Amino acid sequence: MRTRRGYYAPTNASERVQSKLAKFNEEVLKADTIEEIHAQVGALAGRLPSGKTGFQISLRMDTSELDLHKSHGRSLDELSLVTALFHNAKFVVGEIGLVDMALEKKSLENLIKRGINATIVLQAPEGTYRLRVVIEDLNSGKMLATTQSASIP
Repeated sequence: MRTRRGYYAPTNASERVQSKLAKFNEEVLKADTIEEIHAQVGALAGRLPSGKTGFQISLRMDTSELDLHKSHGRSLDELSLVTALFHNAKFVVGEIGLVDMALEKKSLENLIKRGINATIVLQAPEGTYRLRVVIEDLNSGKMLATTQSASIP
């Protein structure tokens, strides 16, 4: 018989988090489109500043529709972001990020005017890829999921 210290039965909260994470991970592997959040995604292939080949992926997101919550005079929200490259249905490279916002009134006004802009660099060898971008607003559960073909000559 083997035992271990510190085993705790999962709580309802941890099960909900695991369920949401599983849904998000499944969405990264799919190829469908979800447009509950509006954003523009572009990919520029070629030589990276490092001299290697890959993609510079640009994101521009409208922040006016985010589900911001107020707490202690700040507007709060979190966004999960995944960019992934697949070649012949196999994962090649990807990046995951979290945008954690706790904005004062003036910062929120500026962000609403200009939106969220981000650039993600994925290094990859020459070839044809399927680029998958998934963004989830963690407050509302709304998602953006988009897939596009991309190639590095």
